[in-house]
Amino acid sequence: MNKIPFSIPTDKPLSVNTDIYYGDYDAKKPISIVIHGFKGFRNWGFIPFLSESISKDIGPSINIDFSHNGIKRDDKIIEYDVSLFRKNTVSKMLDEIQLLISKIEKGEIDKEIYKIWNGEIYLLGHSLGGALSILTASENNLVKKICIWGTISDLDRNTDRQKKIWKEEGIMEFKDNTSGQDLILNVSYLLDKENNVKRFNLKDKISSLSIPICIIHGTQDFTVRLKEAKELVEASKSNPNMKYFFIEKCGHTFGIRHPFEQSNPQLDEAVKISKEFLS
Repeated sequence: MNKIPFSIPTDKPLSVNTDIYYGDYDAKKPISIVIHGFKGFRNWGFIPFLSESISKDIGPSINIDFSHNGIKRDDKIIEYDVSLFRKNTVSKMLDEIQLLISKIEKGEIDKEIYKIWNGEIYLLGHSLGGALSILTASENNLVKKICIWGTISDLDRNTDRQKKIWKEEGIMEFKDNTSGQDLILNVSYLLDKENNVKRFNLKDKISSLSIPICIIHGTQDFTVRLKEAKELVEASKSNPNMKYFFIEKCGHTFGIRHPFEQSNPQLDEAVKISKEFLS
């Protein structure tokens, strides 16, 4: 298995950083993009483990770091650049996934990868990354399958009172328990969602998809409740290519913390399901 770092300049001026995993294949293969969640990053926890497994059995896989995820240290200690994280929006992240897909389509990533690409993109997203996968698939015909883990069913996750205070103060502050830092989101994050209600309607968008969809969720996910997975299942029930799996005794991060040490039965099951679905 090979691993190549690849960086895409944006007009921020920042970069979208990625890691490309690939092996030796006897035929052209799809490229899978693995998309992290709200406070995640391309090296978080199980993400490299998942990418390596996909690259061995399905085809090349690419982890993506969004330009504004704010990660400046991601080894045993996580540290965010708060001044960068606060400027992120859903639209920025969607634009950067589309930018990566465009670079793949134009052959502007690693040339060896481009030679073995069959023209199809698969998306694997965790939590918010799953929501971004749904929205990207609804806007890009190159996406032929999506596999979403612990995914939210609605991007509007704040009460009216919280939103009122957010607008009055211009920021929302919250504690990140992993890094111990006080993180901030500018009101632009909220306004972006309010200005794109139709575009960001996850249940409507997933209901419009006819491509294969795999929904994986832990029954003991207390961060994104199982109810949200069931809402996505219900919204996509007319799609004969939709499958869903609820993993028992499994939480939001599939029993994994950062830094990754080893897999477990819940993560192994999620990876197995994903590979069988994508193969």
